Amino acid sequence: MLKTVLWGCVGLLGASSVFMDAGLSHGLGQQLTPDQLSSLKTAVYYQQINSIVMAIGLILASAKRSYLSLLPSLCFLLGTIAFSGGIYGKHLLALNTGMITPAGGMITALGWILLALLGISYKLNSNHSTFR
Repeated sequence: MLKTVLWGCVGLLGASSVFMDAGLSHGLGQQLTPDQLSSLKTAVYYQQINSIVMAIGLILASAKRSYLSLLPSLCFLLGTIAFSGGIYGKHLLALNTGMITPAGGMITALGWILLALLGISYKLNSNHSTFR
């Protein structure tokens, strides 16, 4: 069930990043300062990358039977919501997001570390030719 929800979130994160990028490129971006636009473009970029990496984490997790294998993707989801969402909230909704954005960055970094460990454990514990 959790894996299904995470796959749905991959699709939503990816699609919403495309919509946000289109909005920034066609209209909304003209109403922002160059610094705001740059910051929002960074949020979109990280959201897109994290969506792809989250999907990779879920593909790796599909070979495992443990819920722990879903932790990297969960970190990418939560990290992206906090990091990119914090930037969106600050610049589009004038929210005081405080430490939400840096916390999201740290959660995303943890996701990268956990993804590396998942990949290493997959390699060490399998005979799949894909990772040889």
